[in-house]
Amino acid sequence: MRLLDPATVTPVPWRNRAGLTRELWNEGPVRISLADLTADAPFSELPGIDRLFVLLSGSITLDGQALEPGGQMRFGGERPVTAVVHRPGRALNLMIHRGHGSGDITISEKAPAEADFVVVLGENRFAGIRLTPANR
Repeated sequence: MRLLDPATVTPVPWRNRAGLTRELWNEGPVRISLADLTADAPFSELPGIDRLFVLLSGSITLDGQALEPGGQMRFGGERPVTAVVHRPGRALNLMIHRGHGSGDITISEKAPAEADFVVVLGENRFAGIRLTPANR
């Protein structure tokens, strides 16, 4: 298990400069980031990447789908997606190069020991990330 703490990472601009993110992991086919959602903005296009977006706080709409904390959405990185922010917040993004597997994110009050990655969310909240390689 790899423990990832956003408090130790400096925010950087999104690829499209429409917001800020903290890149928690970017190695091989897997990238994990924590994005601040403060205003309506398009997502950066990432062709060939499968994305799992989990809203941690705030309230947004993605492509007509209303999301509250804990809400998740999967989509291809080449798909044009725009976030409409109703209440500012944060989101966890899991991005995996297509063909290299998939992943799931579970939010819990305890750090799950069986996770491949655990993200410290604060206030006794953790995100456990499990990866499933494509060859399984």
